[in-house]
Amino acid sequence: MIHSEKINSILEYIEKNIDLQLTVDLLSSKAGLSRFHFHRIFKALIGLNPMEYIEKQRVKRAAFDLVNEKKKKVIDIAFDYGFQSHESFIRTFKKNTGMTPSQFRKEKLDINIRYFDKLGSLDLKLSNGKVIPNPKIVTQKAFTIACIKYKGNDIDAVDLLWQEFWKLRNHYNINSCYYFGVCLHDLDMRNKEVFDYYAGYESSLLMTIPKEMNTLEIPAEKYAQFTHKGSPEKIGLTYDQIYYYWLPFTNCIPTMNMDMIRVDKRFDRDENSEIDIFIPIN
Repeated sequence: MIHSEKINSILEYIEKNIDLQLTVDLLSSKAGLSRFHFHRIFKALIGLNPMEYIEKQRVKRAAFDLVNEKKKKVIDIAFDYGFQSHESFIRTFKKNTGMTPSQFRKEKLDINIRYFDKLGSLDLKLSNGKVIPNPKIVTQKAFTIACIKYKGNDIDAVDLLWQEFWKLRNHYNINSCYYFGVCLHDLDMRNKEVFDYYAGYESSLLMTIPKEMNTLEIPAEKYAQFTHKGSPEKIGLTYDQIYYYWLPFTNCIPTMNMDMIRVDKRFDRDENSEIDIFIPIN
């Protein structure tokens, strides 16, 4: 089991056992890692050490119940989420929110509970004390895709573009081994800059292109190839790992002018889906 899958299993365990006394020794044992390596890997992937993460999850759930479970006593909510005493609950809650549980309930503040998101199942390695994704380095020959295009800065429009593409694919009975999403100028599409996004399939000069589509030439490139494993809706989590844990520490030099995804028969709408991500490098 690769590191991200081990941490995912621990996040799920924490979710189901948030009311129990959880320790780093217990969690590292369940992950099958030494205490030292578990602590390092968890913090590298999650951004918090294990006990900080557990504390924040408990406070968020307690805060939600304080507002939405008005008949429950504060002490009962504390015990529900693994706090050992009323005093420790007040102290921890105030440290994280700036107010006591009673003050929070009185203010009736809204809080959104975000339960854990699974990490994309990337191959990871330890390098100089950092846990980073471990991509394949591949060279692709130049090829052409027949595609439709979006230009703008609306990330949600990318999903709509793919929906439109799948409709055209079905309409014209297009059957290709690979389908591609190519983003130019804005690697992760998280800022407000205008970007060009193309959704299409590999084509050749001998193929008839639907009238709604144009062609895009993809030059020969060397790529760092990653694989997102899991729901397509969570591919952003895999991009986060690439940008936050690979890009700053890799010896590869990304060209920063595009990125590309490739979809094949492994693609699905559920947690068993796989999508390849290609980052051009020098």
